[in-house]
Amino acid sequence: MELRNCLAFLYSARFESMSRAAEYLRVSQPAVSSQIHALEEELGVSLFTRSGKSIMLSPAGEYLLPYMEDVIDTLASFRDAANRCGHGDRPVVRIAAYDTYCTNDLQPIVREFIRIHPKATPRVYSKDSNAVFEGIVKKDFDVGVISGQMQDVDGICQTVIRNDSIIIVASAQCVKQYTKTQLMCDLPVIHYLADNEYAVHLDTCLRQSAIQSERSIFFSGLDSVKKAVLHNIGIAALSEDLIRRELREGKLVPLDVGAPMSRIKTTIVFRAEQKNDSLISSFVELTKNAMSY
Repeated sequence: MELRNCLAFLYSARFESMSRAAEYLRVSQPAVSSQIHALEEELGVSLFTRSGKSIMLSPAGEYLLPYMEDVIDTLASFRDAANRCGHGDRPVVRIAAYDTYCTNDLQPIVREFIRIHPKATPRVYSKDSNAVFEGIVKKDFDVGVISGQMQDVDGICQTVIRNDSIIIVASAQCVKQYTKTQLMCDLPVIHYLADNEYAVHLDTCLRQSAIQSERSIFFSGLDSVKKAVLHNIGIAALSEDLIRRELREGKLVPLDVGAPMSRIKTTIVFRAEQKNDSLISSFVELTKNAMSY
């Protein structure tokens, strides 16, 4: 019995759709259909009833699904244990975080973590928030940090660790050089180009402001957006955590552009089954307390 066939059955049952299962598993829909057919041939039963594009579990499928879930969970736990064994007595902890958090916040947390757990081997992955969350669900990562919050998924814990203000800013030089009208109407608006909740929050803040400029520039990295503002290219909406130092040093200046107060959450995610794992719980607590470093 091949694992890929089991996964095709499991996720088609969960989503009640082979196409959605294929999207989740990152394979083609015909591949999922073929894998389920192979499993049905091997078991000698029909697992689904089909009506057009819709599928429903057959009586045999309903009976077998809980057993298949146990099999997949056991295999995932086995893989987890193997990954955590690492090399010798050095357990591996797979940490994933969205790129900005990796760049600006994660290093002191990891430093403190390895001080407390000198035998642990952290593996840190920089991903977008969707990939981080998906990796937690699929057990590719042990703990993750995402921007915003995701829809509730059974067995996944989400804890908000920060709720930062979104601020529309310009460089100190631009504020000195241009009038408020020029800042709002003439300078380009710099956007964060990404398909995630963070980018949506930033763009919503800009749309709700009184900014009237029709000139836009797009950058795919938040650090690039910040550097563009610092280099006097235009104005941008950024979260307070990303620009705290520049605000304190006076390099960036908040603009009063009539935008309502908007905030963006930072959330730590992990699987409920690992809630009592000493390494995971330690990392979670360090992340919650990170603002004290």
